[in-house]
Amino acid sequence: MIRKTLQQFLRIVNYARNYIENLAKLAGPLYAKLIKNGQKHFNSDDIRLVRIIKEKKPHKYSPKTEEKICRYASGKYKLKTINNIDREILVVINAINTFRLYLGLKEFTVRTDCEAICKYYNKVNSKKSSTRGWILLEDIVTGNGYKVIFEHIKEKDNTLSDIFSRSSILQE
Repeated sequence: MIRKTLQQFLRIVNYARNYIENLAKLAGPLYAKLIKNGQKHFNSDDIRLVRIIKEKKPHKYSPKTEEKICRYASGKYKLKTINNIDREILVVINAINTFRLYLGLKEFTVRTDCEAICKYYNKVNSKKSSTRGWILLEDIVTGNGYKVIFEHIKEKDNTLSDIFSRSSILQE
């Protein structure tokens, strides 16, 4: 495992700190590999620790009112010429790529206020689009072997996106 990959893994795991019992003890030897004079090569104990951490990661939360955020992904999309659906697709792709170390090959849920994405993946609309955005999203999801469940959130109920990305205070 290269240094940057280990840093990304530990950064993502750190967001789930409240949900992984004894994370400090488990991740301590891995953090030691990041210091200047630390051991650089992975051994079987390190690989075992990574597996244990991945096994202890939280599963789906239920009910939704008890969910807590463990990670937030953001990005800037400077392409002014793309339509809103393609922009939403890029947001989902960015989120999946950001969380890829944490996702493993497990099932996970993507909640979005973009109804088109949900309909596309839930096969409500059998007409497949061949635009670049849809093809990229299909490649990310199926190419990585993910089992993704897409849920639609009504825009009025999507308060987290308002807090994080649509708030005028945060955009200044």
